[in-house]
Amino acid sequence: MTKLENISVQKFYDGIKKLFKNGEELLEESELLASNGKYARAYFLSHLAIEEFSKISILFELLIEKKLKNDIEFAEFNFSFKDHISKLRISIDSEIAFMRMMKDELGYKWIDNLIESIEKEYSQIETKNELKKESLYVSIKNNEFQSPTDVFDKKSFDNIRQLTFMKQKIYKRLFNGIDEDSIEQMVKLIKEEK
Repeated sequence: MTKLENISVQKFYDGIKKLFKNGEELLEESELLASNGKYARAYFLSHLAIEEFSKISILFELLIEKKLKNDIEFAEFNFSFKDHISKLRISIDSEIAFMRMMKDELGYKWIDNLIESIEKEYSQIETKNELKKESLYVSIKNNEFQSPTDVFDKKSFDNIRQLTFMKQKIYKRLFNGIDEDSIEQMVKLIKEEK
């Protein structure tokens, strides 16, 4: 597999677009499955969409670091790009960053309560990753075999669908239109703050 350190900065912009498009396609395909009563697999694809959207944050951060010419620990970025737990953590980080940005922009104090609620998701990362596996594979619970269709119904799909749509909107707001000029402006602001 090609490592992130071997990819040119220019290709990162294309990567961000492709990740967003693929996340949207996973979400669309999950809707098709759900409309046919295939809630377990629809849950699985929605979960994968969340992971795919989170990889946008990884590329964005790496892009900024490269533009700042900072020393970069590529092993960490390469690991996060593939690791499911890391992607779920990054997804929560991005959501919190977005909410803080909204609070700064709008000044609403109730956003603090929303941030606290989102922070509780960190303790559920392992469980969410296990649920993803259970939506695809037969598993064993309480000394019984359970198929994905035993566990996942319309309600469980609706819960993750709502979360995935929210994350899609957040990533669209944060990263839509990211180009070389906008990155250069951010890098300039970061340098000025130092």
